[in-house]
Amino acid sequence: NIMANFPHEPGHAKERTKIGRNVRTGVHNSFVAPVEIGDDAWIGAGSAITEDVPPGALAIARARQVNKERRGGKPND
Repeated sequence: NIMANFPHEPGHAKERTKIGRNVRTGVHNSFVAPVEIGDDAWIGAGSAITEDVPPGALAIARARQVNKERRGGKPND
């Protein structure tokens, strides 16, 4: 999991991510500050959390998979 704390202006303090008690997270998550994860919340694997998650909620924040044909044709052509 990654906590991303970007300063908005030079010289200002970085934003914070707050994670509550008994929070369960999947693998490969990003938390983009400022966000607050409420107590007993669950975060789905591969999520990029950009908004607060209420206590006890399940948050899933990831893009839908899109498969496209590669340039140069299909494999094994």
